Parts: sequence; structure tokens; C-alpha cells
Amino acid sequence: MEEPVAIQQNEEAKLIEDLKLDEKKKIMDPLHAGLFKAIENGDFGSVQRLVTEENVSTAISDENDMSPLLQAAYRGHTDIVRFLLSNGADVNITCHTNFYTPLMMAAISGKMDTCRTLLDAGAKVSTTNSIGKTASDLASFVGQHDVSALIRNFLTFERLEPYFTPQGSNPARISESTAKCLQQMVMLANFHPVKVVILVMDQLCDVSVLKNCRNVLDDLGRKCVRNEKDFDEILALKCHEVSTILSLCCERLSKDKPDLTALVKMLLKENDAGIQLGCEKVIRDSLMKFLFTKLPAFLQLVQTLSNTKVGEEPTALSCMQSLFSGMQSMRDSDKWCATCWEGSAPLQCSACRKVRYCSQRCQKLNWFIHKKKCSK
Repeated sequence: MEEPVAIQQNEEAKLIEDLKLDEKKKIMDPLHAGLFKAIENGDFGSVQRLVTEENVSTAISDENDMSPLLQAAYRGHTDIVRFLLSNGADVNITCHTNFYTPLMMAAISGKMDTCRTLLDAGAKVSTTNSIGKTASDLASFVGQHDVSALIRNFLTFERLEPYFTPQGSNPARISESTAKCLQQMVMLANFHPVKVVILVMDQLCDVSVLKNCRNVLDDLGRKCVRNEKDFDEILALKCHEVSTILSLCCERLSKDKPDLTALVKMLLKENDAGIQLGCEKVIRDSLMKFLFTKLPAFLQLVQTLSNTKVGEEPTALSCMQSLFSGMQSMRDSDKWCATCWEGSAPLQCSACRKVRYCSQRCQKLNWFIHKKKCSK
């Protein structure tokens, strides 16, 4: 039983904290109050002026112990969230009364774009609040299932940390820079095998490194499926697909004349309808080797493709893209790069003006296909 003196000390400490909170309520600076009011109204201009010109700190709290970033995240003001982060706001700051993070606030209010922004900025998905719930748990509890799936299947850098950190006497499996590249591959907004190969060409063109990367992805994929009721299925599938493409890169680089350009051309090979048969074959073959065949998303994908012949719509690539990023990700596909599916490709074929490219390299890689139908 707690001693009477200890009880009295606890009560006194609580009283002091309450008095401090009351005092803070009374003396809140007008500029501080103005910042929270601007965030409440979504007034980006006023927020920008108060922080940059009036030097209002991004680390202040209101009477409810909410920081500016927590407030902006809850209201889904993504532009304000980005601005606060760029001006020193801590992406993992907590509300001290219940340990809510900005990601949790955005999750329970169903703000998908804000969640993506916070995740990209390094928000930790494993942090729990005062009752032991993560941001994903909270999103599911309030019915924001799309947000919950986004968070659960986002590959944060913290999940890769054990692989680039030495474990006891064992050396790290990969370097930190390689881990960043793997994260970039798995989190591609528009998933296309050629995009992964291009990243390998630029950053990971070494057989031994690629083999280690495959081992990391395979291990990570297995850890995504904890049991039949607890799994991160989208992330497990993406890890598997990227691992498959890295395996193809290893095979090409292990030949007497290593050349990943030949692999790109194999993936881009089209039929008369413009469907990339190389990508279709690679994706369908990889699905046959996926270990967790009872996952709902996998079953849905296989069921859709089982009713479609190779070379017909919907393609395996488009179905996988919709699964990974949602149906909205397939909009404005006529503005994508014809080679790697990068969105809003700025370059056009100067002759026919019918296809777009994100770079001159992609234009050159695709020329052996496009030259057959380019109307000069």
C-alpha cells in the first residue's frame, strides 16, 4: 500500500502541474493563439507569415497540449503540415496527455494525403499511444480502413534499420545507402519492373549487393505475414515483386557480357495491342512463386488474372498497380512515361507527339518499340 506521505507528494505534484496548465492557458501569447487559429482555418498564408516573419516557434502547445503540427495533421491541412515540417516541427512529436502523434491524428480523421506526407517525412508507424494503439490500429477502429492499409503497408526506414545495423558480432547485411534505395524501390508510386531495373542501373549494379538485397526483401516479406489474421499483405507482395526483378538483374549481370539494357528491352516487348508482354510474363511467373497464397489481396489478384489471357486487358501490370496504389493511380495514364510509367512525363516524341517520356534515357530505351509505329 502506498504511504500517506507518497500520496500527498503525488497530489501536490498533480496540483502543481494543473496550476502550470492553468497559467499557460492564461498567458498564451497572442501570436501563438493566432498560429493555432490560422491552422484551424486552413489559412496557409497566415501560418507562413507567423512562422517566418513573426518567428513563432513550431514547438509550442495550446491549452489542449496540441502542437501546431498535431493540429494541422488532424485537420488534414497537408500544405501546412509540409511547411511546419520544413520549419523544424518534429514529425514524431506527441501530445503529452495521451501520446498521440501527428500520424495518429491524421489517421483517425482519415486524411490520406496528410498521412502519406508524414510517412514520407519519417513518421514512425510502430509508436503507440497511452492505451497501446498504433496509428494503423486507431484508423481501423474508427473505420478508416484505406488509411490503415496505407500505414501498415508503408515501408518505413525504421523497418530496414536492423538490416544495415551490425547485430552483435555479425556484420550488417546491407549498407544504409543501399537500404534507402530498397525503400525507394518498394515505395514506388507507379510500380513498373522497368523503373526498378533503372534504379538498379543507377545505384545497385553489383551482383553481390543485389543478392543481399534479395535476402533482405525475402526476409522482410516473411515478417509481413505474422499469422493468418495479422499481415501487411500489400507490402509482402511488393517485397516479393521487387525481389523477383532483382533476381532477373542478377542473372543478367552474371553473364559474360552483363547488360541490363537487354533486360529492359525484354520487359518492354509489346504485342499489336501495345501490351508489354515481357512485364506480363515476369509478373505472372512471380505470382506463381508467392508463398502466402491465402492472403485476400493475392487471391483477388489471381482470380482477376485467371479470367484474362496474356496480352489482353486487364493486364497483370495494371491490376498490380491498382492493388498497390488504388484505382485512382491509373488515372491520366496517357501522360505517363511509355517506358517506366513515371507520372506527368514532360517529354513527347518530337515526330508523332503521341507518346511521352520522363527522360531522354527512357525515350532511347523505348525507341526500338516506338519506331515501328511512329508516324513521322
